[in-house]
Amino acid sequence: MPEGDNFERTFQSGWRSAFRYIREGNGSTDEICDKLTKTLTDKLRKAEGIPGHKRLTEVICGSMPEDLAKSFGAIDDIVRELGGHQYTKIAADVAKSMIVQQPDGSALGEADTRKTLVEKTCYAIIDNAFFSRAEFPLVSEGRFASVGDFRAWQGQQEQAMQANIEKIADQLIARPDAKGLKAPKRMSPKKSTSALLGENLL
Repeated sequence: MPEGDNFERTFQSGWRSAFRYIREGNGSTDEICDKLTKTLTDKLRKAEGIPGHKRLTEVICGSMPEDLAKSFGAIDDIVRELGGHQYTKIAADVAKSMIVQQPDGSALGEADTRKTLVEKTCYAIIDNAFFSRAEFPLVSEGRFASVGDFRAWQGQQEQAMQANIEKIADQLIARPDAKGLKAPKRMSPKKSTSALLGENLL
């Protein structure tokens, strides 16, 4: 089996399509963002959102510098109570990072904290499932000259996705179980049927 095929098999469906798109140099920034946010939306809907994110927000807002261990313990309890849900675990890591960066949670408003947590978790889901897996193969195959170049490109992609991530976060806050979650409006023009026929949409 060619090495490239082995790389592709490390990605789940949806993310695999985005990886192939970048690897073959076929996508603009907007097209890649559309693929990534569409896949994120699909995964969140199937996973029933980010369970426990409201409770995690409450822990962040109630945290105090002298009670860091207590706050972390409360976060770990939430993860356990929700059966170690994949996206809850990612959100828990984000919550801990937010507490370390802003240990006095009382200084943050709950609504803003919740939206920040959900947005950061969305980015972290994409990073875990896509960017962190794509870095080595894309650099080793010469698609990017260095890890630094890849990470600079990743930063550009994340910045371009910001408006869409905000829209996804707003939907998740309004409907935490992610039922009816919809991908934001496309940033790039829709491809013609003839162009789509040439793509493998795995």
